Amino acid sequence: MRVTMVLIINITFILVVFYISRSVGWNFSKVNLPNDVFISRFAIWKNRVFLAAPRWSKWSNNSVTLLEAPWIEPEVLSLMNIPSPPATAYLSPELQSLGKDCTNLLSVTALDIDNRGRLWVLDSPEDMECPAKIIIYDLHHNEEISRENLLGVPRKNLKCLTVDPVIGLWGHRGYIGDPGDESIIIFDTGLTGQRKWWKLHLKHGPTFPRVYTNDLAISRKNKRLYITGTNSLDLFSIDLDKLRHKDRLSVEYSDILWHGIKLGTSTGLLCDSKDGLQYFLVSEHASVRWDTKYNLKAENHLILLQSEHVLSITDYRMDSSKNVWAIINPLWPCYFRK
Repeated sequence: MRVTMVLIINITFILVVFYISRSVGWNFSKVNLPNDVFISRFAIWKNRVFLAAPRWSKWSNNSVTLLEAPWIEPEVLSLMNIPSPPATAYLSPELQSLGKDCTNLLSVTALDIDNRGRLWVLDSPEDMECPAKIIIYDLHHNEEISRENLLGVPRKNLKCLTVDPVIGLWGHRGYIGDPGDESIIIFDTGLTGQRKWWKLHLKHGPTFPRVYTNDLAISRKNKRLYITGTNSLDLFSIDLDKLRHKDRLSVEYSDILWHGIKLGTSTGLLCDSKDGLQYFLVSEHASVRWDTKYNLKAENHLILLQSEHVLSITDYRMDSSKNVWAIINPLWPCYFRK
């Protein structure tokens, strides 16, 4: 089915759901954000959506960096005949103020929500002398429940966080990219309340291309973590079935599988409910889906959406009905900075 997009006045971006012609947006006037603010990632939980607005470049002085907005289905919004719902700061603008306080949220670059209703936030300020950190919030009670500084980790390319839907022996686990040196960060909550993180280095032979980990996606069916970079044509994956039974004491390296070359440089990555891998082709303004049962060739891709009006898709999510949503930004800002 042909996808249509509706651009609402004063909305900085829209979300497009594939397979169904509908879109939705929000009003950012309450948080004094400009119309061209860049939203890197988003996550949906019940009737709420959370948005990451990194403080990069021209947006470095934005009033907030982590937003919450109502999640209202487009057809409901239309029937109610109400204006676009407003976005607000989560939890408060005071906790996101800029300055020398490294405990504040300074530049949220990625987020995800686990199956217990906890919001994981990656805060990675580039131009400040503060370490990157992971903060976890309980959305049931709207309170912070844990935080961990990623001391010594380069912050420039930390732009991705995905939580494993499978709870392991050490609690919930998140995967973070890209810390550089062909690795990802693994973060465990720990069943005893202790939290720990470490780098998992990705092993490969001398003929393999360099591994970038800017975008990550978990396949529930084939139990793999797909890996690619915004400035890379290569697509990789690692076996999660083995990794889920390991901790930092038993594994610091993992073999990586090279699947081949994508159709072009891309942003956003998602494994849908049918185990198709979706990503956005930058040069073609196209969102495509690769059938992972076959090799990574053009004939095994399906074009879901292609339009010059779709300037940039930076993230994909599935809602509770397994519809796939994508976030569209008006610009391609420093998201591709090397």
